[in-house]
Amino acid sequence: MPKLFSPRSAPAPVVPAEPEPPVLPFYRQRRMNRWAKLAVYAGLAVLCFAYGFGYARFAPFLMVPFAIPLALLAVLVIWALPSGDYAPTKALQPLYIAFFAALFVWPNYLAIALPGLPWITLLRLTGLPLLFVMLVCLSVSDQFRRRVIDIFSYDPWISRMLIAFFVLVTLSVGYSVSIGPSASRYIVAVTNWFCIFFVSLVLFSRPGFARRWMWFFISMATVVCIVGAYESRIHHVVWSNHIPSILKIEDEAVLRALSGLSRAATGKYRVQGTYGTPLGLAEFLGLVAPFAVHLILTSKTNGPRIFAGAYLMLALYVVLETDSRLGLISSLLSMLLYLLFWALLQWRRNKGSIIAPAIVLSYPAIFCVGVAATFAIGRLRAKFWGNGAQASSDQSRIEQWNIGIPKILKHPWGHGLGQSGNVLNYVGPDGIQTIDSYFLSILLEYGVIGFILYYGMFARGAWIGARTIARGNVDDELQLLMPLSICLIDFIVIKSVFSQDDNHPLAFMILGAVVALCRRADAAQGAEATAPAARRLSRSARSPRPQLQPAASGLRRETSPGRS
Repeated sequence: MPKLFSPRSAPAPVVPAEPEPPVLPFYRQRRMNRWAKLAVYAGLAVLCFAYGFGYARFAPFLMVPFAIPLALLAVLVIWALPSGDYAPTKALQPLYIAFFAALFVWPNYLAIALPGLPWITLLRLTGLPLLFVMLVCLSVSDQFRRRVIDIFSYDPWISRMLIAFFVLVTLSVGYSVSIGPSASRYIVAVTNWFCIFFVSLVLFSRPGFARRWMWFFISMATVVCIVGAYESRIHHVVWSNHIPSILKIEDEAVLRALSGLSRAATGKYRVQGTYGTPLGLAEFLGLVAPFAVHLILTSKTNGPRIFAGAYLMLALYVVLETDSRLGLISSLLSMLLYLLFWALLQWRRNKGSIIAPAIVLSYPAIFCVGVAATFAIGRLRAKFWGNGAQASSDQSRIEQWNIGIPKILKHPWGHGLGQSGNVLNYVGPDGIQTIDSYFLSILLEYGVIGFILYYGMFARGAWIGARTIARGNVDDELQLLMPLSICLIDFIVIKSVFSQDDNHPLAFMILGAVVALCRRADAAQGAEATAPAARRLSRSARSPRPQLQPAASGLRRETSPGRS
């Protein structure tokens, strides 16, 4: 047949091309009209122009405000990371230990000071990466988030007070009398307080970490005590003449710390070790004391006991060389409280013990005699409560409260983060602006509500730790709740007469440790409670079921005619 009359072949069907898979399947592109895109690009151009103009005008003398947009962009990038199993959780522990070591062993006033920037200290070099890794883990790992929320919500009182206090600290930057310094202090608070607390929740929930942390803590305290003992012999800071030029900071407070301190009334040199003041060193050694007592009373071998006893004697010598009353008071309080906790635990474990119930029942008399001895014995009274040489210090504290109370009543919501010293404006006899009580600092900065939230967190932490110990049935590692709870009580007592915040990261670290260990103890007790029931169920499942007997017709008793 001619081709002209041949039937026309049907055209081949057109198969639509498959769309290319997206490079990042977790993201999707939102459609925007042309005017919306133009507005976004124009606003971005204006912001970039303003940022560049401001940086050219004020840098390098004013650098901190220009870091805020970069920090917000970093937070936005972390928030936008896709979910997955690549969270860097293994990096938390080494960064945490590095921050922990830098907190005590390295003097915080030895730093790099660049024009217009905050001091580049070792704490910031370890704390900011720790905060970054923590935020990345929270952003990308759903399992990590559930774990943190589970531990954090163990005690609703602490979780609510911590959240409320964080909100209050954030708001206080806005109504601060000086926003710039408050914003700088806010970054420090987020890194050294809140981030450390949440990382502690994660790490102390791991079995074995608490004991390693305790040994590392006492080892660092031993190094600090050796440095302090050597300083007491040479009567000046050990490294004052050996600081490289890159770490020298021309600041009045730094120069005063490097020159050493002596009490004006007696001329006695006061050891300060790696801290900027003798009071900071005495506070630190008072917080370490419960762990040394814990090793002496709970260790099963003589090696740890001998080491802890030697450390206590060395620490007591350094505390005496600081010429600080709060170090002695906190050490005595630690020993008395630990004696009570240990006796309660031993009585709970061994019902036939004689020593433990004798200590518990006679504890009010022991406590009263111990406190009375510090008043009745002349040398103890001078060391614990002071004499004429400390009269000026006591009088200055009274004057500060007299000045501060009217300002607290006038602004009960506070004056802003880090502004307590400027608001109080108290100048001591040496011509230096100072504030001695952190109770007064909290009231001036965050108001009455902030005072209740801040100290309520630590008081509640000490309570739940003591409650868990009183219930008993805790293993060797969970017994660390005893010294941890005592440390929180010591911290509250010390803050009534000491305002510096050098050891505040340690307090939030201990609070997170108490919550995590209490959660572990609660889970262990729940497992022990359900184990007998599970064994009974498994035993009943393995045992053969009894055969049901058919009902016999003669089971019903027939009544005789005589008994009707």
